[in-house]
Amino acid sequence: MKLKLIYVDTTFWRAEVARLALFIGDIEFDDVRIKREDFIQAKSSGVLEDGTTLPFRQIPCLVVDGVSIAQTAGIARFCGKLAGLYPKEDDVKAALVDQYVDFATDLNVMVSSTGSIQDQDSNLKARQELADGPLKRILEILEGLIPDYSSSI
Repeated sequence: MKLKLIYVDTTFWRAEVARLALFIGDIEFDDVRIKREDFIQAKSSGVLEDGTTLPFRQIPCLVVDGVSIAQTAGIARFCGKLAGLYPKEDDVKAALVDQYVDFATDLNVMVSSTGSIQDQDSNLKARQELADGPLKRILEILEGLIPDYSSSI
C-alpha cells in the first residue's frame, strides 16, 4: 500500500494525528509538505500541481494507492486502524476514540474564531477572554475525562 500525506509545511494537529499514528505503527508513507501558495492555488482548482485531487479542496489529504481521502477525523481513523491504534472490532471503544478527535476539532474552531481579529490588542483581549472562560471550562472537562495512569507507572 502506498501512502502519501499532504499538508502545509507546519506542525498542526490536523496532520499530526495521522503522522503520529503512522509513525507509531512503523508504517511507511510520503510526508508531503506543500507551500501555502500551492495550497491556495489548489483551493481554487481542487488539484495540486502533481495532479493529486483534494476532495473538498481541503487539506490534510491522505492518498492511498492513488485514492484521495479528506477530513482529519477520517484520515486519523484510517491511519489508526493501519497502526493498530483504533479498535476495529469494538464499536463502543471506537466511538470513545472518535469523541476525542471530534473534541480536538471543537477546540480548534473555538481558538481559530479569534484568528480573524486584525487589531493585535483586540485579538489578545479576545484570546484572553477565551482562555479564561469557555476554553478553560472545556479543557477542565477534558482533563477530568482522561484516566489517571500515574498509579500504574
